[in-house]
Amino acid sequence: MRCRALSAQPAPGSLWLARHGDSALGHAGIVIKAGGNGLMTTIESNTTGRFKDSASDR
Repeated sequence: MRCRALSAQPAPGSLWLARHGDSALGHAGIVIKAGGNGLMTTIESNTTGRFKDSASDR
């Protein structure tokens, strides 16, 4: 089963995705709290393609 759901309004438990322009780079997080004004509280992390140090991968 394929499922694709996109929403302009965040909801707790949703995945939050962002893309940097037209590049292959982006960012992701999990929404833990959403306000009615489009603001959200998220859990996020940075990762790299290869481990360098704890400042790069946290």
